[in-house]
Amino acid sequence: MRRLLRLWSAAPLTRKLAAVAMLVAAVFVLWPHEAGQWRVAAVADGDTLRLLSPAGETVRARLQFVDAPELAQAGGPAARDVLLRLVRSGAIVWRKASTDAYGRELGSLEVAGEDVALALLGEGWAWHYRRYAQAEQPAADYRRYRQAEVAARQARRGLWVDPAAEPPWRWRQRHRDRRP
Repeated sequence: MRRLLRLWSAAPLTRKLAAVAMLVAAVFVLWPHEAGQWRVAAVADGDTLRLLSPAGETVRARLQFVDAPELAQAGGPAARDVLLRLVRSGAIVWRKASTDAYGRELGSLEVAGEDVALALLGEGWAWHYRRYAQAEQPAADYRRYRQAEVAARQARRGLWVDPAAEPPWRWRQRHRDRRP
């Protein structure tokens, strides 16, 4: 340690400044971006958004482990409006997990420390997408998401005002089958 200190004190000032600058640059590059640097550019539907990254790039983002109604489906515009309200309420943190077949980033979105997908489930505007969640979602999150959906159904919040609400994956399948 003493030898290192002697080397440091003997180094010219320009070398010291260069070393400090490289250290600061490395920390800046490797340090996670601040939450407030992410911004919402647009909300496409109840589970898909366009985000502006801290670098100014546009990112097509889809909330992982939930599925909200399509815009043309019953409840679709309302689900989009709820997502829009949720993302306007504070600093945004986007955590990419993977990329889907459509080129969208899949991940989790927090606004003011709140999990947006969990909030959508709790307010009754999305389904827990168990088809993917069972294999990929951490067990504790899986339970919280499942419980939020069940509680919303029991309280008849959001989509669950209609006990026969159609899941988006069935709606998409039905409408795919109708195409010539």
